[in-house]
Amino acid sequence: MRIIAEGPAAAHSGLSAAGELPGTRRQAAPPTLPNVPGMKVALLVTCLAEAFAPQVADAAARLVAAAAPDAEVVPVDRCCCGQPAWNAGYPGQARTMARGLLPRLRECDLVVVPSGSCATMLLRYYPHLFAEGDPAGEAARAVAAKTVELTAFLAAHLPADGAPPEGAAAPTGAGGAPSIAFHPSCHSLRGARVGDAGERCLRAAGCEVRQAGAADECCGFGGLFAVKEDALSVAMADRKLDGLLATGAPEVAAGELGCLMHLEGRAQRRGMSLRFRHVAEVLADANGRPAGPGGPAEPGRDAR
Repeated sequence: MRIIAEGPAAAHSGLSAAGELPGTRRQAAPPTLPNVPGMKVALLVTCLAEAFAPQVADAAARLVAAAAPDAEVVPVDRCCCGQPAWNAGYPGQARTMARGLLPRLRECDLVVVPSGSCATMLLRYYPHLFAEGDPAGEAARAVAAKTVELTAFLAAHLPADGAPPEGAAAPTGAGGAPSIAFHPSCHSLRGARVGDAGERCLRAAGCEVRQAGAADECCGFGGLFAVKEDALSVAMADRKLDGLLATGAPEVAAGELGCLMHLEGRAQRRGMSLRFRHVAEVLADANGRPAGPGGPAEPGRDAR
């Protein structure tokens, strides 16, 4: 396995005929993944990970490398998928960003994204971003067809016996299994449609996953929503935090850094003692291995 660094380090899902939101608590069908010796796997290092939590990208890269030992993992950084511009109503700017990113992703056999919202952008919106006849549209559709969210990728590599995914092992010692309250993000459920992939990976790694009430509800982040509708966003965060706190778990994990930062900030304002970590950090650290290169795992972010 070689980890190669580049640079330093269809519309919204609607209700089904049964009136259900797709992907809420259903287990998604495992994605069809290529299995080609020497294949190149792009790991899309998201803006938030690069700017605020580079240890998440490192943990994700090591998990992907362990799950696909015959592949080359290529972290794709210094880029934006265009989701903020797209959500803000600026498709032209989103297209400009996509044009810069697409050549770096198209040359890879698979694209793994440690973010439900960025994965949704590639999976659901890239195919509709360009006008008919624009050559970039073909590239966008090709990238969408080989994009998978991180936990869906890892869950697809879980053995039938439920053993830990490669790169994450059950913890040992007297401490027992760590208790985790898992927050499934809106985009991971209804856009990337990963089902319960995150929870399954955590359980396979030896974690006790506790289900919060109203787990499928939005945490109130939603990117610009948290800025434009701040009072409503805070109320939604409080409702989500109350449910997470009620589980009794000392730690909250999610596959979406935006949600984690939003909830952590509100928890700090409220003086709540909860730890927030990306699911990649939890999985990479499940057996006590360092979550970063050359040093001990970061202790995570404690909201006090």
